[in-house]
Amino acid sequence: MNRIIAHWYELAVYIAAGVAMVLALGEWSFEQRILLLSLCVLHVHFFEEFGFPGGFVWGGLKVEQGRVNPDVGKWPLNMLSAWWGNEWFALLSTPYHYSYPNITGSSWQRSSSPLRRC
Repeated sequence: MNRIIAHWYELAVYIAAGVAMVLALGEWSFEQRILLLSLCVLHVHFFEEFGFPGGFVWGGLKVEQGRVNPDVGKWPLNMLSAWWGNEWFALLSTPYHYSYPNITGSSWQRSSSPLRRC
């Protein structure tokens, strides 16, 4: 279990592949395709951020410690909280948009605004 927690980001590639297969094999509206594609890209980003370090976490460790171990599994951060936080956001934010498909950015633009009256 510790190995899975230390290398959770490698599982994100398989999740992205599964979402891509669902996207390719299903009949989806344009909005649903965009949501599934964003979920796929988000999981590829998780893999990229932890599998090929050089982003925010790497920069923080470089500034704080002066050096960074190339093995992400040995970084002094809680990989379980990183896994939980990233997957929580990805898997709970996407179904929210499926649950409320009529709430879009354009509905906010139709509200009466003092700037629109000018």
